Amino acid sequence: MLRSVNTDDRNEHERAIGILGCYLNILYNLARKTELVKTKVDYEGKQTLVYFATSDIAIVSPLALLSLAYVVDEDSNQLVLAAEEILGGLTSLLQKACYSKKRKFHGFSAKELAEGLARLAVNDANKKVLGEKGAISVLVALIETSNDDSEKASATKALWMLAFDESNKKLIEKENGALATLSNLQRSKDPNVQKAAEGALWELGNKTTTANNDNEASGNHVMISYQWENQKVLIKVKNKLQAFGYRVWMDVEQMGGSTIEAMARAVENASVILICVSQKYKQSPNCRSEAEYAFKLRKDIIPLMMQRDYRPDGWLGFILGSKLWIDFSNDHKLSTSVEKLLKKLGGRGLENHAKGGRVNEQEKNCGRLSQVDASEVAGIVDWTASEVENWMKGIGLNEVCKAVLPRMDGQTLIYLHALRNECPGYFYKYLETKLNLCEMLDLFKFSEELSKLMLR
Repeated sequence: MLRSVNTDDRNEHERAIGILGCYLNILYNLARKTELVKTKVDYEGKQTLVYFATSDIAIVSPLALLSLAYVVDEDSNQLVLAAEEILGGLTSLLQKACYSKKRKFHGFSAKELAEGLARLAVNDANKKVLGEKGAISVLVALIETSNDDSEKASATKALWMLAFDESNKKLIEKENGALATLSNLQRSKDPNVQKAAEGALWELGNKTTTANNDNEASGNHVMISYQWENQKVLIKVKNKLQAFGYRVWMDVEQMGGSTIEAMARAVENASVILICVSQKYKQSPNCRSEAEYAFKLRKDIIPLMMQRDYRPDGWLGFILGSKLWIDFSNDHKLSTSVEKLLKKLGGRGLENHAKGGRVNEQEKNCGRLSQVDASEVAGIVDWTASEVENWMKGIGLNEVCKAVLPRMDGQTLIYLHALRNECPGYFYKYLETKLNLCEMLDLFKFSEELSKLMLR
């Protein structure tokens, strides 16, 4: 009878652990996919994860540990530091996966363990502890023994993240074969591996400024520093700035086709840098390298808030300080946000800057556009490029402006109308140089038809 009770208790215990493991597995997979989970796990929830992460329950401990990596933030990271065995435990799991034939341990691949380590390393205090716990040696060994590019990329990116800590830089330099391995990875056919290796070496180097001989990046321009997830809306911002005559440097290939050196030149030659703020921006080593280099060179920075209710902290909060940001988290208010951005730019980054010309007061004021009464332009703001082309056909100018029509929409027409009132000199210069309206009659026709369009 006693034996039967013990068996039942044991079965119940195992069943409870299995259920807990299922819950933690769901939490872990959700947390990897979306940042929303982080906001849903409160401080007590994170304390519970720490409790299970430091337990000796084989199924539960790794799941709790990796879940914690994706939900901990700057405010709650003290829980991780108070239980340093968490960071050492993750390093140990990664090492065991590295030397496993299947590159797994307790069901977790070396790749996802390296990604979890990188997430915990976003916090600067964790970086130092991870270095002390031997994470650098394990990551280098993982890279050297890996035959999988995605695994190499994750491990190299984690090494890049650790390289932002000064003590870790020395450890990487001392690690046997580390620098040679990173140098070899720069020639990898996989762009993610190549990029991560270049980034790690960049952080390990002196970050000396490069020669200003790159035609694409040279001269005065606006640089957009952003995280890949926000690319769609920022391409719209880029196009609108270019429609006003601004030179804009924006990598649209997820840095796959661009090198760290190209990024450095872009920062060096920027008149102003737009830092597109979000939690994922903070977590990206690539974004951090850009932002810190801009800060080091004392470049003028304008923060664009891409994530609602997010407040930058850690290294990103330090760089931005008390700077006022422009809200770009609402796509429906994009036009208003761009207008505010133009006011902030105040003409910095216009084409004539790049050519070495002086900017007169009239051109400086081009960034201070008066708001157009929405009742005057009802419907026009939503015009597509195709609808603008139809309007141009109607006034007989579509062939003259054919080359630029694909970039013009209703909002561009509204801005041009505002330019005519605020900056007439620049307005006519823009029509001549950008819209190819070189004939006086064409200039007159476009100007008059635009006024009629806005007042109809």
